[in-house]
Amino acid sequence: MTEKGNELDALFAEALKAVEGIETKIQVKTNAQSEDLSSSEDVEIEFELEIEDPIEEYVESTHEEIEIELSEIHEEDEEDDETPQNFAVELASLQKEYQVLEDKAHKAMRGLKKYKRESEKISRHNELLQRELSRLNGNAQQSSRKIDQLESRRESSREALSIANQRIDQLTEGIKRQEGMIERSKKLRQKEQTQMKNFGAAPAITKILPAIDSFELALTQSSDDVATLQEGLSIALKQFHGTLDSIGVSKIASGKGVLFDPNFHEAVMRIPSEEVPHNHILECFCDAYIMNGRLLRAAKVSVAMSSQN
Repeated sequence: MTEKGNELDALFAEALKAVEGIETKIQVKTNAQSEDLSSSEDVEIEFELEIEDPIEEYVESTHEEIEIELSEIHEEDEEDDETPQNFAVELASLQKEYQVLEDKAHKAMRGLKKYKRESEKISRHNELLQRELSRLNGNAQQSSRKIDQLESRRESSREALSIANQRIDQLTEGIKRQEGMIERSKKLRQKEQTQMKNFGAAPAITKILPAIDSFELALTQSSDDVATLQEGLSIALKQFHGTLDSIGVSKIASGKGVLFDPNFHEAVMRIPSEEVPHNHILECFCDAYIMNGRLLRAAKVSVAMSSQN
């Protein structure tokens, strides 16, 4: 648009220059011819051109002024028969130059209209650009607010993460302490289990030792009397069973004639017999013992079986 504006300015300048040249020529020729005219009246043609905006007013006013001046010249030519013939030639040349000037003015007017259309087009384009810029600025502000919100959320997340990390560190320390306590408890329990394994029977053995002493004492007594020996052994055995009872070990009845109980008795053989009822113990080979309700050893017995079966 700058080049078109420069071109339009050049056309204006050229048109103005041509008009001024025509005005000068008309003034000179008119003054020269006025000296030869017999009439006392002076013939004076003046062109007053003012470049105004818009150019349509300039072209119309210029055209009207030139028409008026030319009509006056024709009227003077008709009244004065002594006007030289070459003045008409000059007038025709002036009209031709005027026509050229008018064409240039119209061309300049068309250029101005085109310039105005281009200016309006650029103005609309600028308006669109301004609206788009406003929209982009609004989007930028909205994006900026969203970014601020995200920054705030991220800061809150950082604080929450920091608190969570501190909590994790505290829990980790607590877990390490618990693991240390569990490890110490495990070692203590293993030590207790080892001690129980090695010395768990010590209290029971300590209680059994007096009974063993009684057995040894009964065996060391020099006596040829079998009844006396049996009595000493019987006393030591009662003492031994009393010791077992004190530690929770009791003897299960497994003698002859006792009903066979598979929870406490183990039948090593079944013998047809009429001495005891069917499925009763006929003979006990070793007694059954329980400790605090738990079977330590089942009795090995033979069970009577009815001869009819």
